[in-house]
Amino acid sequence: LKALEKARPDAIFVIGMGGSGTIGLLLKNLAKDVNIKIPVIPWNDYGLPSTSFKKPLIILISFSGNTQETIDAFQKAKNQLLGVVSGGGKLSQIAEKSKIPLASFEKNNLAPRQANGLMLYGALGIIKKVFPETAIRDLSKTIQPKNYQIFGKKIAGKIKNKTVLIYASTQNGHLGYLWKIHLNETAKAMAFNNVVSEMNHNEIVG
Repeated sequence: LKALEKARPDAIFVIGMGGSGTIGLLLKNLAKDVNIKIPVIPWNDYGLPSTSFKKPLIILISFSGNTQETIDAFQKAKNQLLGVVSGGGKLSQIAEKSKIPLASFEKNNLAPRQANGLMLYGALGIIKKVFPETAIRDLSKTIQPKNYQIFGKKIAGKIKNKTVLIYASTQNGHLGYLWKIHLNETAKAMAFNNVVSEMNHNEIVG
């Protein structure tokens, strides 16, 4: 952790796939809200993004710890400033062996897409070591999921057996994407998303 405290990165790369990969998009869109003042670059692929940044903080996120693409990125990022968020697996083992900062959590019976909060706060914990001024709000006492269950069931009834198209503002694009993957992976339903005004140049024409 001392390496993180003394670091002065010029960007944050957030590496992950699927449900784990959504954390990069969340951090990018919430950067101003949590007082992150350097660029956040989400990356959902093998290797590392090709950029002009010279001293990035690379946060590798894998719910299982065995994601092939994320492990590949880890191997290509050796000797750089790293942090890992994982629920176990090979990635956690490598991080512990290499003495790389690790934010670990219990997976229990969760699916990756259901652990967004755990992985987001794990990534923010690593970022806070680098930037102590990062604002991390504890939402566990202010957001009560049970209060939205009835509303959620009403929406589920209306979209049952339908192909769902989700549109959001660019600022809230991460929310549309999260909803899409929950419908795809949890409900096993077709769903697509885009942002306004990009959709004005694409789907609306069709």
